[in-house]
Amino acid sequence: MTNVYNISMNLESIKIIKEKYYFLIDSLYINALKDGLSSIQKDNLIDTMLKCFPYTDRPFSYFKATGNFFLVKEFRGIPEDNQIDLNHLASDTGLLLIVEESIILNVIDRFDYDTLLDSEIDTFNLGYWQGLLESFKHGQLGLMSPVGPDPEYGGGGIFKVTLEVMVDEI
Repeated sequence: MTNVYNISMNLESIKIIKEKYYFLIDSLYINALKDGLSSIQKDNLIDTMLKCFPYTDRPFSYFKATGNFFLVKEFRGIPEDNQIDLNHLASDTGLLLIVEESIILNVIDRFDYDTLLDSEIDTFNLGYWQGLLESFKHGQLGLMSPVGPDPEYGGGGIFKVTLEVMVDEI
C-alpha cells in the first residue's frame, strides 16, 4: 500500500527517489537552519549547513538513495565522545525530516516546526504537512519517527542510524 503522505510513525517504509541524495534531520533543527539561511551556500551546502550548529558535530545525516524506499533498521544512542560520521545524527525530538538535497533550501524557507505540531487531534498537523508535500515530487520529502513506539527513547543525543534501502516497498 502506497504511503501517500510519506510518513512513518511505526517504522513503515518511506518513499525516496533512487540515485538522489538526502538529508535526515531532526525537524526542530530546521529552525536553526532558517536563522542561518542567508549564509548557506548552495555550492558548499553541507559545510555551510554545519556552521549553523556550533554545539554539535553531526546535526544531520546524509545519504545517497540506492533504491526507491527505505526503513530505519537501527537508531541507537551513542556516547558523544565516539567518532561520528555521516551515519550519525543528533536529535532532540525524534521526529525527523527526510529531505532530498535539491529542495533543502526551499524546505528550510517554508517549514515551521511549531505549525507542524499545532494539532489538538493528531500527533501533528496533517493539513500543514499535506500543503508542504504538494510543492514537491512524491519521494522528495518525508516525515518519520525512527524510534517508533519505543519507550526507551529518552529524547536528545547523538544516534547511529542504519538504513535499509529497498527497490520495492514492503
